[in-house]
Amino acid sequence: MHKPLLPALLFSLLAACGTQRTATTQVAPPPVSDGGSPPVLPPPTDATGGAGGTAPEPDPDPGFAECATQTDAAQLKPLDMVVMLDRSGSMNDDGKWAAVKSALSDFANDPTSAGIGLGLGYFPQPYSSLCLPCGQACGVCFNGCCAVPTGDFCVTDGDCKSGGLCYNFLCHAGGGNASCEVGDYSSLDVPLASLPAAASTISASMQATTPDGGTPTGPALSGALSYAQSLTDSDRAVAVVLATDGEPTECQPQGALDVAQIAADAYSSPSAIPTFVIGVGASLTNLHAIATAGGSGQAYMVDVDAKAAEHFREALKAIRRVAVACEYEIPDVMDATLLYDKVNVTFREGQKPPSAVGYVKNASLCHKGGWHYDDEAAPTAIALCPSTCDSLQDLDEVEVEIVYGCETVVQPD
Repeated sequence: MHKPLLPALLFSLLAACGTQRTATTQVAPPPVSDGGSPPVLPPPTDATGGAGGTAPEPDPDPGFAECATQTDAAQLKPLDMVVMLDRSGSMNDDGKWAAVKSALSDFANDPTSAGIGLGLGYFPQPYSSLCLPCGQACGVCFNGCCAVPTGDFCVTDGDCKSGGLCYNFLCHAGGGNASCEVGDYSSLDVPLASLPAAASTISASMQATTPDGGTPTGPALSGALSYAQSLTDSDRAVAVVLATDGEPTECQPQGALDVAQIAADAYSSPSAIPTFVIGVGASLTNLHAIATAGGSGQAYMVDVDAKAAEHFREALKAIRRVAVACEYEIPDVMDATLLYDKVNVTFREGQKPPSAVGYVKNASLCHKGGWHYDDEAAPTAIALCPSTCDSLQDLDEVEVEIVYGCETVVQPD
């Protein structure tokens, strides 16, 4: 379970000396590890002394003192959350939908959520927006809509690639059944907007929504991640939140590991979009695989009881903290150009000497621990790898510094 950095945590940025501030930057390619200089850290270890990919080994003298003369307060990046919410028929059971409605509304109206961008999409989406009412001439009536055969042979609903209903070994479409098209989920029902202004729209949308249908998790997650990747404001952190009460039941892929691969691909891409997961109900341990693959650790589990709404709301708050806990904006430097191959990250626990954190090229290499830029081509922020972030959050008192002007320390292979 993630926990927020303690109030004693101090972030500071140190840069080359000067007295004037300028917005001019010069981009130099980040370094790569080639076995020679720059200096590298010893491999991260776990409690047994083996390679663990977590906290960096202490380096009592990273040699940055002469390079660091400017100190700035670091600013965590503001957050945009893309919520993909399960509205399948089972969400009607045990008061789950009522609890989720209450929790999302409270979260959106919470003063501490002000400034967060929040967008909301639902799954399943209907196969077609055109619903022909069932009548005497309708051969198959499904979800109150008339379904017509497509001519495709099937044995189960999963054989109908467009999310059709399998009836008498023929796929049927237009009957209100779930769409399997990613594009139907990449346009949110409530587009991303800033809180608290968007709170009333989110509440009204949920109030007008009635759960029905199956659980096409694969295309729904793909659509949410596609929407998140389309956001162009690089000054903001972006996270996808998948909230569901069950395993995938419709469309492909349906295996938990296959759905997890969708999250893994998005997290290892240059945009490094993380996927957080909230499970509503029991027996949902397979959801942990999706969260782990998406770079967020384990799923948040919400029991269906009298406190379900409270627990769902607390899960959203925890995600809000964790999603930006270790991602920092890169400010202008004083009287100097910013060279991205002369940036380092250090941490200091209590009164101990500072230790350096090694650089990795992108999030896909975070199994080694370390830090990386949000965008290799045009960096705007520095992000700690999840294992390194978790390790620092576990310390009682830690000071993190971003040092400009010294050759970048690279995390070893």
